[in-house]
Amino acid sequence: MAFFRLCTPLYVCSQPLVQTLRLNGSYMLVKSQSVFSIAIVALCSSFFFVGRTAAQLTPATTVTADTSAYGHIPELEYIGSNFPSFKSFIFRRVAQEYIANENGFLLDVKLDTAFLIFKRATTDTSWFTGTFYSDDEGQKPFLKANSIEKIPLEIKIAPNGKITELRNWKQYRDHFVSSLSKQAKADLINSVYFKEQKDLLNSEGVIRLMVMEDLHYLFNFYGDTVDLNLSYLRIKGLKSPFSQETLQVLGDLKIERAHGSANTLKFKAQNRAEGPIKQQLMEEAIKYLKVKEKDSGSSTQILTVGLNSEQEIDYNIRSKCLMTATLSDVVVLNLQSRGNVRVYQLWDYRFPWE
Repeated sequence: MAFFRLCTPLYVCSQPLVQTLRLNGSYMLVKSQSVFSIAIVALCSSFFFVGRTAAQLTPATTVTADTSAYGHIPELEYIGSNFPSFKSFIFRRVAQEYIANENGFLLDVKLDTAFLIFKRATTDTSWFTGTFYSDDEGQKPFLKANSIEKIPLEIKIAPNGKITELRNWKQYRDHFVSSLSKQAKADLINSVYFKEQKDLLNSEGVIRLMVMEDLHYLFNFYGDTVDLNLSYLRIKGLKSPFSQETLQVLGDLKIERAHGSANTLKFKAQNRAEGPIKQQLMEEAIKYLKVKEKDSGSSTQILTVGLNSEQEIDYNIRSKCLMTATLSDVVVLNLQSRGNVRVYQLWDYRFPWE
């Protein structure tokens, strides 16, 4: 299940300003554990699926206020990064797709392990080229790589650690446009839709978020200051598996120190479809199955439907590196679940964590 991100604005207003934070390339709504008033901010951390109209990002003005009167005592940590100084670095990615029944028994599992090796350029040291391999020495090609993973990632890492540019984005764009062209010639899409998508894909920012969504999410924590005594609300766009529409799902993000560790921070976030969005999913599922079962004459009753995304990241303050990250997207239909889990681990780090 592939998710593509693009920022869209949403404004929320209430009483006194508490604090806003720009995190993951977006403005976050911040909620104190002891204070219930929230700030006027722009929430944008949604995903964009090709086929939808790109929305314009309207940045909010970041405002901070003294919250000590409300009983809030900040515990701030700056998320620095040592990646810009590395000559090379490796992430091991374990990707798992599964189907499980209502009792949690696995009906089908696909498991792939790959090593994403980045090497710094000799001329401009802010540029890195990343390639997928089957081994951590970069000797064996990743045979299970899809057509996108076969194209090397040429990324620019800013001094604060964020990924700011994908240099070879046009190579990816041409790949996507070629695929759309084949669909148009086969009358799977009309000419108007083809032109809309072609125009949409002519953007480095859109392509970067499409082809490296996970890495963009992980590296955009760098350069931000977080408050461990606050819970953050964030909107994430989750793609409906039935209509392919991007649904804006509100979730929670909490950063805390790992138990028994002085230097490890844990980022935990969850976005679960509830209320009207869950009802919309139910309607889409019923419509989808009616079309699918039209020829077979069978009928399936939809009892439950769900859409959930969870993210858990371990960051080490001492080494200024993301060490491990688990990203999980799960769809539930009639108690049967389909999951897509990616686990990233900084593989070649030699220094002690604590």
